[in-house]
Amino acid sequence: MLILCIERMTSAESSRMTLVSHLKEALQGQEFELEQVRILLQEFGEGAYLEVYKELKAWQLEGYKCGGVMLRCLGG
Repeated sequence: MLILCIERMTSAESSRMTLVSHLKEALQGQEFELEQVRILLQEFGEGAYLEVYKELKAWQLEGYKCGGVMLRCLGG
């Protein structure tokens, strides 16, 4: 029984570490894209808002996908 508990804890920790790694990668990607949006707004001003809005909607969709992955990893 104790061995089974240890194996489950080890597996859960491994899954958690993988999840954290994926989340860090996703955050870095979003930070890069946010910087690109800032540059776009500086270069093109108000005319760029529609393009920025489209990009933000795409990021939102990607965030929902990432949330689904998190739930699956956590068994939810």
